[in-house]
Amino acid sequence: MKDSVVPILKALAAAFLVMAVSGVPLWLKELATLLGVSVFFYQGLQFQEVYLDNERTYIKRKLRAIYVPFLAFSLFFLVAHNFFAWIGIVGPEPAAANGASAYYSFAETSKRMWAIVFGMCGYDSALCQLYWLFRAMLVGVLAFFGARKVAGLLLPRLGRVQLVGVVALVAFVLLLWMQWLDIKVPIIPGGGYPELLVAFLIALGYLYRQSEQYLPNRLVLMAIAVVVLGGVTYVLQTWLAEPTPLVRFLVRLPAMCCGFVLLHQLAEAIAESGGKVAQVLEYIGHRWLYVIAFSFLAFKFSGLFVLLANGLPWSAISEVPVVGYGEGGSAWAILHWICGFGLPILVIWRWNCMDAKYNLTPENCLRYTLRGIILLGKWIAIAAVFIARNVVAGSKWFYKQVKNSVVDFFSGVKDIVNKDNIKDE
Repeated sequence: MKDSVVPILKALAAAFLVMAVSGVPLWLKELATLLGVSVFFYQGLQFQEVYLDNERTYIKRKLRAIYVPFLAFSLFFLVAHNFFAWIGIVGPEPAAANGASAYYSFAETSKRMWAIVFGMCGYDSALCQLYWLFRAMLVGVLAFFGARKVAGLLLPRLGRVQLVGVVALVAFVLLLWMQWLDIKVPIIPGGGYPELLVAFLIALGYLYRQSEQYLPNRLVLMAIAVVVLGGVTYVLQTWLAEPTPLVRFLVRLPAMCCGFVLLHQLAEAIAESGGKVAQVLEYIGHRWLYVIAFSFLAFKFSGLFVLLANGLPWSAISEVPVVGYGEGGSAWAILHWICGFGLPILVIWRWNCMDAKYNLTPENCLRYTLRGIILLGKWIAIAAVFIARNVVAGSKWFYKQVKNSVVDFFSGVKDIVNKDNIKDE
């Protein structure tokens, strides 16, 4: 497998995840979701058995790759929440009562900080709606790793592929059980279904990598995947308008697998062709977490165009997931998707360019910030002196003009009085 295939796969999956929340029609939202969950399979593509004997290194790598970015992004939005509420792009919680404040008190901020650090929950519900991916991926990865480790200890005679097959089978049975009886895992926020699903998809990704050589050629695979995806999307939108969780899971599971196969084959084709498209997608794939983290903030920029075009009040900018959701047709959805997917990458690209030029290490960033504050203070002082001088000069000129006007007025009155006296005499 080429090194660029997985990054390209992650870039494509991230594009569909953002599309699913950008205000597209329901059928396209469903299709984009089925394609977007392909981002979970890649953990199985990259899994190596060598880590089974080095658990500490594996766990450290996953914490560094998933938990640390989540912590940084979530705390940033937590600290900036009241500022965002002050400028109006964040409103009260959707479930809050009418008249509730959009601001976080110190107690609320503290509670959310603890939830973010220790439970990977409690993040901003308006600007961090896709952050469930971080927790689902981290817990799912560790659950798959632990299950694979336990399976190897309990069933030492089985091969590595068979052991992963056992893990996938157990996860599948547990998912059916959870969906059938609505069972929740009490220690995991949200009930644990996404996390268990991710562990199952990781196992399927591993099995796919081992059996890829026995699969049909690329065109046949992609054709089958397109047919299944289209059929499932049509069934869910027409025949199964309100399916039970168990039925929805059973119907969507083949589509998730086909979505992954389609994107993986497409990523391989793009990687083999090379060129600018492959380079751009590979660049995005290495930074796909930034797209997930800041897509909802980027939606606010596209929301400005919606406000201007429709004459909406500024308070409408706080609508979620996007401004004018479900209104304006596909044009606004395309604009939201372009901004949500493109702006975070453009900002990161510009930052990387500046980093290459100015070496933006944390120490240098602090140094540049202090220099900027000093320079800003210097310019403020210069502007204050300039304004003060002009105010003083203007005041003197105004005083002189008023004084001359008053003197001239009374001089004129005096002349008129004198002339009247002469005529009387």
